[in-house]
Amino acid sequence: MNEPTNDKIRDNPSFAKMQKDMMGMLAISKIVALLDRLGIRHDKISEAMKQMPDLAQQFEAMVTVPDRFNGHFSRLGWVAYEGMNFDLMKQTIALADNGDVEAAEQLLVEHYDEKTIRQKLMMMRFIPEFKPRERLLLKALEDFLAGRYHACVPVILANIDGLVSDIEQKGFFTEGANLTAWDSIAAHSSGLQELAQLFGKTRRRTRTEEITIPYRHGILHCLDLAYDNKIVAVKAWAALFALRDWVIVIRKPEPESKPQPSFRELLKQIRETQEEKERLNTWNPRSLTVGLDVPVTGLPEDYTESTPERVLAEFMALWVSGNYGKMAQLLSSLHQHETTKKTAGWVREIFDKATLRGFSILTIEDFAPAVTVIETEVTYSDLSGNEQERIFKIRLIHEGENGKGVTRGNPQGEWRILITPFISVF
Repeated sequence: MNEPTNDKIRDNPSFAKMQKDMMGMLAISKIVALLDRLGIRHDKISEAMKQMPDLAQQFEAMVTVPDRFNGHFSRLGWVAYEGMNFDLMKQTIALADNGDVEAAEQLLVEHYDEKTIRQKLMMMRFIPEFKPRERLLLKALEDFLAGRYHACVPVILANIDGLVSDIEQKGFFTEGANLTAWDSIAAHSSGLQELAQLFGKTRRRTRTEEITIPYRHGILHCLDLAYDNKIVAVKAWAALFALRDWVIVIRKPEPESKPQPSFRELLKQIRETQEEKERLNTWNPRSLTVGLDVPVTGLPEDYTESTPERVLAEFMALWVSGNYGKMAQLLSSLHQHETTKKTAGWVREIFDKATLRGFSILTIEDFAPAVTVIETEVTYSDLSGNEQERIFKIRLIHEGENGKGVTRGNPQGEWRILITPFISVF
């Protein structure tokens, strides 16, 4: 594991690279403006360059958000993490800047409702060490929703400790546990490491006054007797979800350094960015009638190439043949493990529990330029041989380089599947 050496999150390599690229773009924008005055003009590039000063200002505001959030809230038991709602962070920072930290904390507490917690728990399912813990954490969620905070808080804290112990061989609250990682928000030295020290503080006497921080020692040893409140429970949940991003980072190899792009390459990037913007501006959802415009069911070749429904049909055909390796290749980058082999093994673990008998597309809805949801009725036999029918809303993402969503029609993009609905059933 590579430890970070930077003092601020904004100094992380990914942010630093973005800043360097932004400075390069600003320099190019000045050159392009000069060429315009000389009568040497490329309309698309010139138009894109006019926006650079505003974009630079927006970028500067964006990269400071995690540091500012931790500056206000880490001492209170909250830390920024990659999967945290960015607008929420900005709103709470604005409140704290105006001196209303209490309102900011209330906003954070309200954010972690049942839907948000269930989604974030589902997003942790790709972590092998999380799987055996899910049963207890779902029970903790039941207690949380019923207001039984006395019951859910110890369970969440224990699972935080155990999850880190399984991965790091030292628990979250154990002295010497390394919760920092290279190029991470959650695993920055101002993040989970500080949170572990705060939550793990030794409490030496019995207290009956209400606390707002989940002090593990005081709670598990019955020294903090008034821990049973919502804010303590939510802070425990938030810490658990931040660990997901820590796991992702420590299991991702450090990328090799790339040579600096040439002037020609930078101009190409600008042109591609402008073209993508034009695709966004002209995008409209398709109006498709299943059974007329698109077959209800069929083989991959029955569907139009480079469409999400074609990829779905490919996935179903591979499921029938039990080709888990190629099924894994069609998954979104959000599902990819450290190696293709591990991803394929994970796919086998899920889909080997059911034998596909057939599928029928019910509806196709283009939710966004890079997102389509296909409602699909799936007929399968379970392990007992019983035939089942279920309707799944299958989300597909048009992903480009590095798994980033790109607009439909972008030649660099490919449709990839999110199998989250299947995970909850199989």
